[in-house]
Amino acid sequence: MKSLFIFSLLFSLLVLPSNALAESSPSSKPSIRREERKVEMEEKRQEIKNRISTAKKERIMSFSNQMTLRIEATISRLETLVERIKTRVDKIKDSSEASKITEINNSLDQAQKLIDKARLQLETLKSDLEKVLITDNLKDTFTEVRKSFNDTRDTLKEAHKILVSTIGDIKGLRVGESNE
Repeated sequence: MKSLFIFSLLFSLLVLPSNALAESSPSSKPSIRREERKVEMEEKRQEIKNRISTAKKERIMSFSNQMTLRIEATISRLETLVERIKTRVDKIKDSSEASKITEINNSLDQAQKLIDKARLQLETLKSDLEKVLITDNLKDTFTEVRKSFNDTRDTLKEAHKILVSTIGDIKGLRVGESNE
């Protein structure tokens, strides 16, 4: 019995503490915690990326909505100007040279074509905007959107230049001017 007691005592002293040490070893618990922490951090990173991406998309949409309103207003103003010039030309037509009037009408037609082209560009841009925002590379997307709006704006600027030139030509054709 004494030997059994000594054997169990030695067994408990040698085997049990090593098991207790193995369970609470510092390397096993922190590695599990470290892995959990990595997973948590990756989830947080992904959530932040999604929030930033959503914010960027909202800014692009806001920019495009503002530019759309501006361009539509410009198109409206230029069309009004074309109509006013046409009525003025009709009033002047009876008393002026026919060659100048045809030149002015050609300029007005050219300006109207540019305005229609700008309207078409704007409509295309509106329809393609949703498709463009699906991509993951928002920086390139915004550059594309901005370039499209700039192209439309440049078309309208060109139409405006033609109309300003036409107005200058009309000023030389005043009613009641004597050609002598």
